[in-house]
Amino acid sequence: MIRPGGVLVSVTTPADQLPDGDFRSVHFIVRNDTADLAAMLDLVAAGTIHIDIDIAGRRPLTDLAAVHEEAESGRLPGKTLLLPTRDPS
Repeated sequence: MIRPGGVLVSVTTPADQLPDGDFRSVHFIVRNDTADLAAMLDLVAAGTIHIDIDIAGRRPLTDLAAVHEEAESGRLPGKTLLLPTRDPS
């Protein structure tokens, strides 16, 4: 379901294959391209773009559901890094 005026971002269905409706659609494809990544890092280093990572944004992967809930409710500033937990043995 998409609210009226909403945006659907799909990695599977091209926008031209979706039914008409009161929403905008974007077909999003990611590819591994080291030249693009290097150019993006240059933009970050130059201060042209900024990636907002919450200062307290390192949490264990087991917090994934809670992180999603906080993001959906607007209580989560910036990005959160989810780190795998290590077996202490």
